[in-house]
Amino acid sequence: MTQAASVPTNPAPPLTPVDSAIGALLQALRPAADGAAAVGEERSVYQPDTWLIQRCWEVLADAGAVQEALAVARLNALRQPLAIHQCLHRLSRQIDRHWGLAAAVAQPLHTVVAPLLRPDARGDAAQADQLLYGAATAANLDERTLAFACLERLDQFHQPWQRPTVQPDQRKLLAETVLRSGPHPLTAALIAFAVRRFDDAGAQLVGEISAGASEHLRHSSHAPKMARLLALSVAAMRNSTLTTLHARRVAATIFGQAGLVSEVLAQLTTVANIQLARRESGLPGRTPDQPVLRQVKRPNANSDIDFQVHTLCQAVRAMPQARLSNEERIELANQLAMLGGQSDGWTAAGAAATLLELGAVRFAVEMVEKIPAGDPTRVEGVIELVRGLLARGDATLAREQVQKGLTWARAYPGRNPERALIWGIAEIYLERDEPQHALAILDQRRGETGFFHRLRSRFSRKLTDDELHDDGLRLRAWLLQDRVSASELNTLVARLNTWAPRLLDGEARVSFLVDTMLKPLLLSGRTRLALSLLPTLQDALRTGVGEKHAARVAGVATALAAEFARPLDDAAELVEAVPAALPPVAPLDAATRTALEQFMRSIWQNDAGRGLWQVIHGIEGALPLLLALEGPQAVAQLAQRVNIAFQSPSRVEAV
Repeated sequence: MTQAASVPTNPAPPLTPVDSAIGALLQALRPAADGAAAVGEERSVYQPDTWLIQRCWEVLADAGAVQEALAVARLNALRQPLAIHQCLHRLSRQIDRHWGLAAAVAQPLHTVVAPLLRPDARGDAAQADQLLYGAATAANLDERTLAFACLERLDQFHQPWQRPTVQPDQRKLLAETVLRSGPHPLTAALIAFAVRRFDDAGAQLVGEISAGASEHLRHSSHAPKMARLLALSVAAMRNSTLTTLHARRVAATIFGQAGLVSEVLAQLTTVANIQLARRESGLPGRTPDQPVLRQVKRPNANSDIDFQVHTLCQAVRAMPQARLSNEERIELANQLAMLGGQSDGWTAAGAAATLLELGAVRFAVEMVEKIPAGDPTRVEGVIELVRGLLARGDATLAREQVQKGLTWARAYPGRNPERALIWGIAEIYLERDEPQHALAILDQRRGETGFFHRLRSRFSRKLTDDELHDDGLRLRAWLLQDRVSASELNTLVARLNTWAPRLLDGEARVSFLVDTMLKPLLLSGRTRLALSLLPTLQDALRTGVGEKHAARVAGVATALAAEFARPLDDAAELVEAVPAALPPVAPLDAATRTALEQFMRSIWQNDAGRGLWQVIHGIEGALPLLLALEGPQAVAQLAQRVNIAFQSPSRVEAV
């Protein structure tokens, strides 16, 4: 009896991350057999495939991958008429980061804009939006002629500036176009009549244009175009009737950007008079702030004073400080010192920080000291005062104010002020790269005392929320010092990794693991320790829902991609031969790549059982990491397979 010859079988190729993402998507597309309830989705504007394809080309455009981004955007062209134009605009904002990108974007831009400039264009809302994006893209590419041609063609439509001025996203786009294109009869008329025609929305448009112009003038005083735009903005606010308090706040900011101190104070006086008239007449004023802010009650807050202080602080911060005379500084400081003490500690904190910018150190210290001892918001005043003093280089006075603040906080009933003050000061020192001072202030915090605390500590070694936060700050300080032993660091990371899931939930757990542990470890080069946190992060991300889930996953993926997608040292030389190409990255070792891929797969597998939109958001959040590991071709392939999956799920396996 002869035996049948065995037929050799080829092993199946390993699944790529794209295969895993598509597998999770197909699983979510199948109806649940066990009747499990899927996670609902509040989105009603986009279909799932349309939304994920859009997120794919947005990620590709942010990375400067021209060909891949445009190819994916074309998949959505029929469902989203603005997809190609939005993609080109998003690419044009990256021209300073990628060599040759401007030339690569200019060619398709001329192709898509040419039909819009014909006299027989329909002039509907879709074409108006396309012209606005075309003008913004051309302005980013420094093609002023094309930008002005798009704006002039748009001006021929019916009510062309209503939607671009009123809608916030389009208003930002229009302000960017005007700012980059420079003065022109059309843009000058738009600025001059914006407030008269569109009220608060027009004032906001003028404010955004002037903010960009003043920012350019801060870096370069020899910018005649920016100076002209700022002068046009000032003239527009002077010659318009301002009917709302918001418009007057914007006007004060614009006058501050131009260094017009007297006109800023005149606007502030007008605001105070309007508020007084409203109070005396009994007319309803602006809606007061919520009584609880950051879990702190504000029983002594005055909403009218808060509005005035915020207006003045915003105007002072916008002023060119070097051009202010001593008399103008004194006048502003006197006005701010008079108003800052008429509300609570939150308002005094903002006023003190602005006083320090004006150089009025004595006024700032006195303002914080005058906050009532029974007002818990005094903590914010002390923190802002210390931050401003350290920024001025007065470390001795800053330490003195820290000790005064600690004396007050320890006399206050309860432990919240002391805890908030010490943590806030420690954060300031860590931001300034002074870990030794952060550790010193943490050592001054008093722990819990009493019989029951000693009893619990004796029979069980449990961390509290406060100790967890202390150790998180201590970990960041140790990583900045770079003098701690490996065993101590490993022990602290293991303790935090164990107790954070037990003590924190939801957003607080994810934020602690990412901001306090993952990012500092990656920045310090402890990649092994950082990768050891991924299983804990996977469990923390399982409870997310909807767009919040996408944002949480994106936060982790972006941090990992920033570390493991660093360009090679000689990347600039390699890219010169290929315009607009992404720089090559250093290859990853097998263990690191496996850990990162497993992280993405676990997220998608968990999301697949919770509904279609949930897995869409999970894939969307992981796109930065997928781009870093597999390159732009993988993201483009994912978009193409998603498009096929929703049209014919049986064909997607063959792609």
